[in-house]
Amino acid sequence: MIRLVLPLTLAAVSGVVYAATPGLSAGLYEVTSKGAGEDSVSVSRHCVTPADAARGGVDLSDLPGRCALTSKTIAGGKIDLASNCVDDRGAKSSAKITGTYTADGYALTTRMISANPAMPFDMTIKSKGRKIAATCSADDND
Repeated sequence: MIRLVLPLTLAAVSGVVYAATPGLSAGLYEVTSKGAGEDSVSVSRHCVTPADAARGGVDLSDLPGRCALTSKTIAGGKIDLASNCVDDRGAKSSAKITGTYTADGYALTTRMISANPAMPFDMTIKSKGRKIAATCSADDND
């Protein structure tokens, strides 16, 4: 079951990472993500528009569903984020993202834990984003 969840999780993480990283310069980024113990690598693309870059990233305090950002440190080239969620049945999950960033890329480790009895998991994902073009449009997002 974890192999079915992982591609969706990797895609979600790469989007969150792009949104969470202030200081990225505008342009098109290629994001590669790989789960610990997995053979497959997820590759996606995300456009950081000039407006996104000027805002310094997206505000993660408004997470979807019943999720809360419990800690957020993004400064000096380092990222340290943590969140907790509760699904509709009361099952809890958490995520921790740590790593580094520059104006043209980032390297992150994400650990996600779910206590959902129907599908419990504890997974670690390594992600790297690198700028591959100076310009792009929102249509370039995977």
